[in-house]
Amino acid sequence: MTADDETLYRQVTEDSREAFGLLYEKYWQPLHRYAFNILNDSLLCQDIVQEVFCDVWKRRGNQEIEFIRAYLYRAVKFQVLKSLRDGKASKEHYKRFDEIREILSNVEDVPSSAFIEYEELTDSIRELPEKCREVFNLRWNDNLSQLEIAEKLGISRFTVKNQLAKALRRLNSAVRLKLSS
Repeated sequence: MTADDETLYRQVTEDSREAFGLLYEKYWQPLHRYAFNILNDSLLCQDIVQEVFCDVWKRRGNQEIEFIRAYLYRAVKFQVLKSLRDGKASKEHYKRFDEIREILSNVEDVPSSAFIEYEELTDSIRELPEKCREVFNLRWNDNLSQLEIAEKLGISRFTVKNQLAKALRRLNSAVRLKLSS
C-alpha cells in the first residue's frame, strides 16, 4: 500500500492502524535524527518522537492536520525546545552518571564495561575547563541546585545553566568519541 502523507493521515483519522504504522515507519527515523542533532541524547529523542506519535494517534479524530510531515517536524521541534527549557536533557545525563556511580558502589557486581565507562567519564570531567568542571562537580557530586551553585560561586543562574550545558555537551561528545575508537 503506497499513499501520500495526507492520504495516510486521513486514513489514520479513520482509525487505520495500518496507515498509522506506515506513517510511523516513514517518519520515526528522520524525526529521531532531527531531534538528536539538537539534543545528542538518543533515549530522550526516542521518548520525544514516541510521544509525538502517541499524541497524533490519541487526537486522530479531533485534529485537522493539513500537512502531516510539517506537523510532525514542528511537534518534535516543540518537544525538543520544551525538553531543553525544562532541563530534561541535563537530567537524563545526570541520571546516567548516577547509574554508573551506583553500579560501581557494589564492586562484586560491576561489569568491566562499567569501569571503562566510568574511567572515560572521569577522564572527560578532568579535561573540562576549570569553571565548567567546578559547576559540574557541584551539581553532580554535591547535588546542588542551579540556584545554590550560583549563590555559592557568586555567578548568575544563567551562567550556571550555560556551564552545565557546556559540560554535558563536551562529556557526551568525549565519551561517544572514546567509545567509537
